[in-house]
Amino acid sequence: MASTPTNIEKVANNNNNNESESKVKIFPYKIQPVEGNNGEEIDLSKGEKTKYLQVGPKKWFYPSGYERQAHDFYNFVARPSDIFVISFPRSGTTWTQEMVWLLSNNLDYKKASQVNLKERFPFLE
Repeated sequence: MASTPTNIEKVANNNNNNESESKVKIFPYKIQPVEGNNGEEIDLSKGEKTKYLQVGPKKWFYPSGYERQAHDFYNFVARPSDIFVISFPRSGTTWTQEMVWLLSNNLDYKKASQVNLKERFPFLE
């Protein structure tokens, strides 16, 4: 059974409007479990409860969920009309996303009440 596409997959697939941009690139970096932790969790942040991965030749640290989305992040193409909300955790990001979406969509409260914010405003982390 095929997995359900993530929000970023939907956005990435919708961004590929012209033929030259629709060529999917292979994620070029090796993704592996953190070396030397013998399968134990490494507590790098209080919020992350999963194991970490090392990515690429410089062995960047990412949470284990990155493995599922790395290909989609790598192939993401931003459009000139895209709007990004960048904020600190627990600083009102959801409220800001809602306000930005409403302002960008002529205060369409009816659609906002019918479509989940996660669908209207994908979250990249």
